[in-house]
Amino acid sequence: MTVISARHVTPALGKMELAMERARTFCGIASRFGAKARVGQVIAGAGAGQVRFYSAYESFAQMGKAAETMAADPSLIKLRQDRDHNPAGEMEGPIAARRVYGTPHEDYKITLQREWHMPRGNLSKAIEILPEIEAMGSDFDIKVNGVVPVMANDLDRLMVVYWAKSLEALGNSIDHVGMSEAFQKKVVETSELGTLLRSRVLRMI
Repeated sequence: MTVISARHVTPALGKMELAMERARTFCGIASRFGAKARVGQVIAGAGAGQVRFYSAYESFAQMGKAAETMAADPSLIKLRQDRDHNPAGEMEGPIAARRVYGTPHEDYKITLQREWHMPRGNLSKAIEILPEIEAMGSDFDIKVNGVVPVMANDLDRLMVVYWAKSLEALGNSIDHVGMSEAFQKKVVETSELGTLLRSRVLRMI
């Protein structure tokens, strides 16, 4: 199981560089305490312009231990003090989620996230569709993950994450797979289980 702690910042005007610097600093600290951490910027769709950063752990126990020990770390204390004295924007999180399908893809830099409202009674059926979706994009080197929230608002959700190595590769997959009759049938099938709420594209750094 992979557990993910996620935060995002909506930068104030002129504070993008500062928000990104602090996100990178946080990820560096989290990495020292056992996390696999990444930073990305939303370049299209819901939350465009946001800085989003993620810390992944092997279990909730590991995440909890890291949170406790990080809280006393001088570098994190200073980071929080700097944020309080000179905010770079409005931060939300952390939320906690778990990966229910797929594996991390650290060498893929572009991600398309599609958020579904998914009642828990329908979740297992929706997850069963993900391998079929991933198989459709295999010729374009698209990888798929499924993530569900555990500690957050609106727990009845499923995030389907498509990973690509470039924006061109993502675009090709949308042109040839996303617009195909077979894929659209899967979208209709999934729509009988839940409701597509929003989507975004991130460039990971």
